[in-house]
Amino acid sequence: PNTPPPTLWKSSIHAGSAHITSRKTVRMCSIRRRIHFRFLAHSLANARSLGLRRADDTITVLAALPAR
Repeated sequence: PNTPPPTLWKSSIHAGSAHITSRKTVRMCSIRRRIHFRFLAHSLANARSLGLRRADDTITVLAALPAR
């Protein structure tokens, strides 16, 4: 069969796929960042609702650390 040289064929396909993947990764990163922020906010809210006493304990411990 009349096929073009493998190097040219591969390079053209690679260029096209690289362009597509780069755009995809950018979109994925933004989505991941959004999910990550949401997760952080959720975990913070959970920590607060779990027990303010425990949070206060950790804060007091952290505050007492530099005094040593």
